[in-house]
Amino acid sequence: MEAMAPQPTEAPTMGAVNTLICGPPCAGKTTWVAEHAPPGATVICYDTTAAALGHRGPGRPPFKLGRAAEAEVQRQLARLERGEITGAYVIRTMAGACRRADLAQRISAAIVLLLPDRDELMRRAAQRHDPHTTARDIDRWLTLEAAGTYAHRGNERASARDATGQRWVL
Repeated sequence: MEAMAPQPTEAPTMGAVNTLICGPPCAGKTTWVAEHAPPGATVICYDTTAAALGHRGPGRPPFKLGRAAEAEVQRQLARLERGEITGAYVIRTMAGACRRADLAQRISAAIVLLLPDRDELMRRAAQRHDPHTTARDIDRWLTLEAAGTYAHRGNERASARDATGQRWVL
């Protein structure tokens, strides 16, 4: 039996000109964008950015390439904030409703949260190159989502920052 496609669980942001698609690993974020974004739409995604920079996966890119991919994603998000890009689809895992709302407001985006049940996520993870790591990442995302915060270096609530002190949206 095929699982039903998850439905968005968060309301669109008023005046949204972009779409923020979030959810745990294996939620179907990339598939959702492929099915809903119009041809030629700007898609901002860590995985596709890493691939464009030379990652030939499967799995996570090497550390330096991953940092370069994240820096490029952050550059694109800054362009969205400045209104230089509209009609974009942004794919982020982003656990925590407050974090999603903060980013959505900054980039004028409607939020689409894809959240299949854990069993379905684990079924999908089992098909990945590294199912153990993917399953761990899913459970971490679900824990953070349930807590409503993003833990960074202990129990404090904080954003990651790059070398210049700019806030990164993870």
